[in-house]
Amino acid sequence: VNMATETAVFMCANDGSRMELRSGRYSAFYACPAYASDKHCTNRISMKDADQIIRECEIPGKLYQIRRYQVYFDQRDGLKTYHVRRNE
Repeated sequence: VNMATETAVFMCANDGSRMELRSGRYSAFYACPAYASDKHCTNRISMKDADQIIRECEIPGKLYQIRRYQVYFDQRDGLKTYHVRRNE
């Protein structure tokens, strides 16, 4: 995990839950707590895409389209929050 992702919070735009860092077969990724559960949320972000989202989202209150994600960026009290919805 790099320094940029340590100061960022990723939120699932589908249900508002804070996304969790998980270990995958090939790499780590962020996923909704309901990912791979009986609720079946498929919202997830690779570490590479998370880094790109952090680099490209600069204006709080703006909606971004980055790769396959819609991202709403917010920043309060130094905490950067990214509300992410994966386009299926």
